[in-house]
Amino acid sequence: MLGFNPSSAFEFGCGSGKNLKLLKDKSKIEVDTCGLDISVINVFQAHCNGVDSVIRGDERHFPLRKFDVSFTCSVLDHIEDITNIVGNLQEMTNKA
Repeated sequence: MLGFNPSSAFEFGCGSGKNLKLLKDKSKIEVDTCGLDISVINVFQAHCNGVDSVIRGDERHFPLRKFDVSFTCSVLDHIEDITNIVGNLQEMTNKA
């Protein structure tokens, strides 16, 4: 495990929440997790998997708060204009 222990994390396109759950399970501190996914089934599964906050939506529905870590995995290949998404992820991430 790396020396960085975030207290909050956001995943764009979180699916069933497995990445956020893994982060919560492996972290040395309590991590507040938030996910965003377009699928109502994935949102339900992420909630059942322990993701603290799950938003159903797309790139127009980013939460209006900051996180220590903001990331996405295997989602940008489905987005036509990734510049806006990457900018949103950078903007919502706390700067050290």
